[in-house]
Amino acid sequence: MRNLSQTITRWTPTAVGSSGKPSTWAKTEILGRWEEASQIFTRADGTEKVSRAVVYLAGDVATGDFLLEGSSVDTSPPATAWRVEAFSKTPNLRGTDYERKAML
Repeated sequence: MRNLSQTITRWTPTAVGSSGKPSTWAKTEILGRWEEASQIFTRADGTEKVSRAVVYLAGDVATGDFLLEGSSVDTSPPATAWRVEAFSKTPNLRGTDYERKAML
């Protein structure tokens, strides 16, 4: 997809502590386009929610990851990072590329 020129920082949980919460994170940067837009989407559990932002991405992410617009030196998601609530991956008409969209 074109126009993915912004840097998006992604944190993926890599280990879960005894409390059931992530204890370590893997941080990566990917290209994307961040839009602070409200859209209704359906979560994995079937409930509907309104997004705070939609992020178009050059790579896959997972529900539960955290995204931040721009670069970050933090090793775990800061309070300004938003959780991925839903992710969709739709092929283009030719089947040569995908539109990847994370709902935050």
